[in-house]
Amino acid sequence: MKLSFFSLVYTLWYIHAVGPALFSDRSTYSVARSLLWPNPAVGSIVSALATTPLLVSTAALLIVYKREPKGSLKLLIAAQIVTLMLVVNPVSGARIAFGSVLLSLIAMLGGFGTSKRFRISAITVLIGMSLIFPYADYFRHGAEGQSAFGKGNPIEAMTKGDFDGYAQVTNSVNYVDNHGVTYGNQALGVVLFWVPRSIWPEKADDTGVVLAADRGYGFKNLSAPLWSELYINGKWAALALGMALLGWVLKRQDNLRVRLPEVGVAGTILPFTMLIILRGSLLQAIASFAAVILFSLFVTRSVLDVQPGARDQSQQLPSPR
Repeated sequence: MKLSFFSLVYTLWYIHAVGPALFSDRSTYSVARSLLWPNPAVGSIVSALATTPLLVSTAALLIVYKREPKGSLKLLIAAQIVTLMLVVNPVSGARIAFGSVLLSLIAMLGGFGTSKRFRISAITVLIGMSLIFPYADYFRHGAEGQSAFGKGNPIEAMTKGDFDGYAQVTNSVNYVDNHGVTYGNQALGVVLFWVPRSIWPEKADDTGVVLAADRGYGFKNLSAPLWSELYINGKWAALALGMALLGWVLKRQDNLRVRLPEVGVAGTILPFTMLIILRGSLLQAIASFAAVILFSLFVTRSVLDVQPGARDQSQQLPSPR
């Protein structure tokens, strides 16, 4: 409940601070945020704290509500969901961030709870990502946003920048051929993402930005799929080792999930945060990923305390994912 109170109050303060710009086009929102927090790093942290804690606390409250249904708790959960959708709205925010939050909420509410619901939800997600995602930026760039409908039909839209993964993987190969690998420098920037550039001026840029600059693109807000991230750090050896390690971790988590009596707090969030991790750039995605884990660990003990005997069980079972 402590995290729930903090996150709800903080997010409501953030909405009040940003004001109408939060529901305007993305350029207006960016200008408003930069006026409030001139340092981009500070602005990113302040914005992230308005989303991730509220999302995690909502997942925790839903677990508590399933065990002990209460009307007051139901109202609090509803208020948190509404507030969360306001702050991550797709008008001023990133579409993939909005999508990952929306899918997390659907998972929390049981949208993937049975085989039938899983199939329906998965098919709906595929259709949404293919047909809706390219045109979802209609209102995000003011009058220019209407050009979203100039992307052609859905097949033509897949050749535009919204689906740049294949091109960026190719660009990473070209980058390594021309400049060589970075020998872990890009990965070091990801691991030390919390170090400000004022202290570390040589900190690596987002890999997507690096690749875009190398190709001479005017637009640099591009992805860098995980395959690109690994390849640019250490070529085929890093790619094979990294993907093998990721596969082992995910398989292990799947096996552990079978032993758990219910999906944990992070178990409804991290699978969809993985969409951002896989899309990249990692330097952009790692902060949210780490925040989900950190806040999930914070609320895990409180969630376990709701059910008698759960603390003893938690010593035998892994912490909720």
